[in-house]
Amino acid sequence: ELVENAGDAIASISWDGILLDVNHRAELLLGWSREEMINHHVSKVATPVSVALAEERTRRFLAGEQLPPVFEAELICKDGRLVPVEARTWVFRDERGRLAGFHGIYRDLTARRETEAALRESEAALRRERELFISGPVMTFKWKMGKGWPIAYVSPNVTQLGYRPEDLLSGVF
Repeated sequence: ELVENAGDAIASISWDGILLDVNHRAELLLGWSREEMINHHVSKVATPVSVALAEERTRRFLAGEQLPPVFEAELICKDGRLVPVEARTWVFRDERGRLAGFHGIYRDLTARRETEAALRESEAALRRERELFISGPVMTFKWKMGKGWPIAYVSPNVTQLGYRPEDLLSGVF
């Protein structure tokens, strides 16, 4: 019940890439029914690059290499949309103790990626705005409330008028 109602997609996959089981969240995330996924190769629900990555990781693991359990991949929804996921995998064994495949938890990164893109866009806008105030035609001054209204801040581009910011800030003028 815990696996079935998890917030992340969960799947069991054989060494040869056959989906053995998926939870309800996998169905919701990808739009495929369980029947459409189980007993099919992962290439049905993962991009070619992600399939190649999984195959390479499997090869390296079977060769004895220790791999980080977390990596990123892209899954394919039934409607063709791609979903970036953080994958966390670990091996499982059959009833005789032999390595049989791996289980994976797949967390949708869509919201995180959108947030990161919005943050990058915001930072770029701030850089452009800062550049405008530092080297553009607009000069910014901030005065302190007090006797003589001393300057608290002056933008560096005041040099265009022949002044040095430090002179204005020190009250020399």
